[in-house]
Amino acid sequence: MDSDHRHELKENDLEDFFHNFRQFWDKWGNTLLMAVLAVLVGVLVTRFVNQWRQQRHDQAWEALITETSPLGLEEVAKQTNDPTVSILASLQAGEAALRNKPADVVSLGTLSETRKAELTSAQGDFQKVIDNPDADELYKLNAMLGLAAVMEELGQPDEATKLYQQVIERGKAAHQPAIAAEAEGRMAMVPRLGEPMRFGPEPVTTQPTSSAIPSPEAPGLTPVATEPEPAGDPEPTLPTEPATP
Repeated sequence: MDSDHRHELKENDLEDFFHNFRQFWDKWGNTLLMAVLAVLVGVLVTRFVNQWRQQRHDQAWEALITETSPLGLEEVAKQTNDPTVSILASLQAGEAALRNKPADVVSLGTLSETRKAELTSAQGDFQKVIDNPDADELYKLNAMLGLAAVMEELGQPDEATKLYQQVIERGKAAHQPAIAAEAEGRMAMVPRLGEPMRFGPEPVTTQPTSSAIPSPEAPGLTPVATEPEPAGDPEPTLPTEPATP
């Protein structure tokens, strides 16, 4: 087979390829383009969604770190899609409400309406963590400790004792001896909540007056003997002139 014939066969094969490709493209070209565009769009959308989720994740953790008020932390728990951030925000919200205890006591053993509202909110925050099926056992135990503290301040020692007993049992089962020991220590203090507070009398201090200061001449007192002052050197006697006969 000479070279011209081989060249002619190659040209025929090339023409057949382009002819078949053109038929294929006319039939499936648009479908292939749509498939390629769909893949590109899917890749871009996936990257955008991942970046958006990462940004939301970072913002949620930043808000959890910087926020300190109970209401702000409750808002963080509601807005975030991160279950861990939501659990921690609820825990911190309840603890922040408990830390406000000294300010709102109107009288001994009486809570103001504002304080009752704060404790009710803290109770709900801790209960959310306890009821959350995705929460780790360590988080639930801490929430139960917080809820028991709320019960103590609300004047419900029996409920607080039940919670402490549960924390002791579950803490030991979960190999958390530190939390179990803390619950035992708090439970031992619960009976003292009902004891009345007793205040001792304030010491009375009086300043002595001049009339109350005893004088040396007062009866029953021995006067203090004073040493005589030492005499000075005797003055020299001047000689007198002899009398004249």
